[in-house]
Amino acid sequence: MAAHPLSTTVRTISAHWRRFSRGQKRLIVIWAVVGVLLIAGISSVSAAKSVPPMLYPPVEVEKLNTNSQTTYAEITETRPIKYSLVSKLDEFIPIGTSEVTTDGRDGVAADIYKVTYVNGEEVKRVLIKTETIEPAIDEITSIGVYIDPNENKDRF
Repeated sequence: MAAHPLSTTVRTISAHWRRFSRGQKRLIVIWAVVGVLLIAGISSVSAAKSVPPMLYPPVEVEKLNTNSQTTYAEITETRPIKYSLVSKLDEFIPIGTSEVTTDGRDGVAADIYKVTYVNGEEVKRVLIKTETIEPAIDEITSIGVYIDPNENKDRF
């Protein structure tokens, strides 16, 4: 026995109800009420006058693309991590001088995203995690604070 066309329509709408916007849902309910009135035989002019006017202008209902293909992918994007400049006092370097004791080097970080594609177009990107592949190495500059006790004896 074949299913009644109205029950098939109701099942289809129920399955996709959450995908409709608020305006589309209102139109569906209004047209369902009109359909029930027509099926019940209340299609006279007096009954039509008692139906409240539509509050919103008619909106074209988008046809749901049931042939859409959703795919997911994990994408890794790398980015540099800038090194910092660090100064430290060194009691073995003469006062008034400085020297770079460790050269700085940028590091590398990886951002891992879960990307959703619908029909080959990216529709959503969510950051899953960030990993440090190679940490940045700070550039360290040593600043001298050493005073030679023999150098300025006659000053004091």
